[in-house]
Amino acid sequence: MLMKSARGRWLANAALLLTCALVVAAILLDRATPQRITLEANWGSQGTLGGLLLLLPGVAFVAVGWLISTRRSDNLIGRMCLVIGLLWTVLMSLGSLGYWIIQTRTVDNELGLWVSWVGDWLWVPALGLSGTHLLLRLPDGRLISQRWRHYSRFCTIVLAVVTLSAAVGWTRLGASPGR
Repeated sequence: MLMKSARGRWLANAALLLTCALVVAAILLDRATPQRITLEANWGSQGTLGGLLLLLPGVAFVAVGWLISTRRSDNLIGRMCLVIGLLWTVLMSLGSLGYWIIQTRTVDNELGLWVSWVGDWLWVPALGLSGTHLLLRLPDGRLISQRWRHYSRFCTIVLAVVTLSAAVGWTRLGASPGR
């Protein structure tokens, strides 16, 4: 149990450090993007304040996940919160990086479009995990009863299909990409 506990703490610490690095990178990229600086006056979603507010859910999930994982390494909720928070901060960081690449044109635009594409669909598993599996497994990381395992599997399949469809670019089920 000691080895599992030490490994869990190491992963929680690594997730926390990665999140801090991603948040700093997202803020620096946001500030370095020329067009974002001109939009600062509106304080809306395009300004720095809006970017910081969009980073908060990821930071909050990682902080809660870190607290749970370092104190109760056997609790699945901590690891789920870490994954959700990391997905969210990666999503926001990739969005800032893609926007910076496209606006500054210092790197090939195809790379900026690819990075933005990953950020366009990464919100689905982050939001889906927090809305389904996290709620199903509160408070101790296990399902309430074994009867819920079929619903959990169904949620996993739906989440995978919706993530895949968002990644491919379908706007609604059954529609072909590009329409």
